[in-house]
Amino acid sequence: MSFGIKIRKVDTLFSRYFRLQHKRCEKCGRRGEGKDGIDKLQCSHFWGRRNENTRYDEKNCDCLCFTCHQFFEQNPAEYAEWKLKKLGKKEYAKLKLSAQFYCKRDDKANEIYWKEKLKNL
Repeated sequence: MSFGIKIRKVDTLFSRYFRLQHKRCEKCGRRGEGKDGIDKLQCSHFWGRRNENTRYDEKNCDCLCFTCHQFFEQNPAEYAEWKLKKLGKKEYAKLKLSAQFYCKRDDKANEIYWKEKLKNL
């Protein structure tokens, strides 16, 4: 269920790659399920998906279980505090600045890139 969020093919590739890299919730430590260990995990974007410049930036994303993802969606100040602690002030500031810049969308190039990254796991 996408709740009005347009899920592009490259979004699915990136999410799969990101969740395979972590295989557990970064907040509570819950492990994913299923044969590849990523079921029940979600790729959360700190700066929303509309920010193309950070849409596929791994520093902008967190691997979370549904419960932790919902908690952060309902408590954005706590998400910001957690993210700041995770990244540190300098990286958090760089990510915030990066999210504000325009980036031309190139789904084909991104699709090729994330398919290759998945192959190399």
